[in-house]
Amino acid sequence: MTIRRRVRLAALFGLAALALPEFAAGQAGGPPDTVYYRDRKKDNQVVTVRGEAKESAKGVEVVVNGKVAVTVSPADMVRVDYGRLPGLADQDRLGAMTLENRDARDAKDLAAARSTYGDLLKAAGGADPKTRKFLEFREAVWAARAADAKTGTDFRAEAKGAIDKLTAFVRAYPKSWEVWPAATTAARLQDETDKPNDAAATWAGLARNQDLPAELRYQARLGELETLLRSNRLNAQSVADELAKDRNFPASGSLREKLTVFQAVLKAPPPKEGAKVPEVKAVEDVIAKTTDPGVRAAAHNALGEYYLANNHPREAMWEFLWVETVYNQDRDEVVKAVERLAKVFEQLGDKDRAEQYREKLPRVKSA
Repeated sequence: MTIRRRVRLAALFGLAALALPEFAAGQAGGPPDTVYYRDRKKDNQVVTVRGEAKESAKGVEVVVNGKVAVTVSPADMVRVDYGRLPGLADQDRLGAMTLENRDARDAKDLAAARSTYGDLLKAAGGADPKTRKFLEFREAVWAARAADAKTGTDFRAEAKGAIDKLTAFVRAYPKSWEVWPAATTAARLQDETDKPNDAAATWAGLARNQDLPAELRYQARLGELETLLRSNRLNAQSVADELAKDRNFPASGSLREKLTVFQAVLKAPPPKEGAKVPEVKAVEDVIAKTTDPGVRAAAHNALGEYYLANNHPREAMWEFLWVETVYNQDRDEVVKAVERLAKVFEQLGDKDRAEQYREKLPRVKSA
C-alpha cells in the first residue's frame, strides 16, 4: 500500500486519533491481542479481553499473565485485533482496527472497509500465514456486510461475491475458529438468494468438521435439517432420523427441543383444501414448555414455514410476527422472520408492508 493511500485512509477514518502506545504495553514478548466476544451471561453483550489469543477450531483461549482468563466458543466470537501481525505495518494494522470500531455504517464505510482489506491482502503477497488468514477473513466479512446493506437485485449481486469469498475461506482454513462464522454467514446468504440446497450443503460441511466442538457440529446438523425442510423434505426426514438415533445427541436442552420442533413439522400433514388450518400440537407444546426464547423463535419460524409451504400465508404471517416482535433475542431467527415477512406480505398483496420489511431487513442484519 502506498504512503499516499495510507494518508487518505488516516484522513478518512481518523487514524491520527489512534496512538501506538495504547497497544504497546502487554504480555512479555509483544503487545497484547484484543479479543471481542459475546457474553451469554450478559445478554450477548460484546465484551473485550486483552492477552495472548490462542486459536483453534474449538474456539479462542485468552491467556493473561500465563493463565487462561477466558475460553470463547467460535459461535460467540466477534473478532481478534492482534497486537502484531507479521508483515503488516502497525499503521496499516491500526487503520484496519479503526475501520472495525466505527459505529456509523453507511455505504462509504462499507465500501472502504471491504476495499481496504482487499488492498492490504494484495500488498501482503506471500505474507505470514496468520496475517493472510486475518486479512482474508476480514475481507470476506466486510463483503458480506456490504451485501447485507443492499436489497433486491443489488443484494443478490453482491451476495454472490461474498459467498464465494466466505466459502473459499472455509475450504482454506477448516481448523480455525473463523470457519464457523464464515460458513454460517455463507449458508444464510445462500438461503436468502434462493439456493437452499447450497445452504444445506454448507451446513453439512460444518457438521462433518471434526475439529469443531460437538455442540456446534450438532447445531450445524440442525441448520442443515431446517434448510432442507424448505427444499427437500425427504432428505430432511433422513437427517431428522439420524439425529433421533444418535446416542450422543443431547437428551434435553435447546438442541433437543429444536429437533422435536423439526420432527413435528415433518410429521404434520398438509391441511385439507377448504379445511381450517390445524395447529401443529407437538410444536405448540414445545413453545408452551420451553423457557428458551431462541427455541420459541425457531419454533414459530418453523410453523411459519409450514403454513407458507401449504399456501396459508396469513397464518404464516402471525408466526413470523411472533419472532419479530416478542421472541426477538436471537438475531439470526429475527433475520429469517423479517426476510419471510417481506415475501408473505407480497403474497397477501400488501405491497407497502412488503417494501417496509425489505427495507427493514438490512437494519436487522446490522443490529
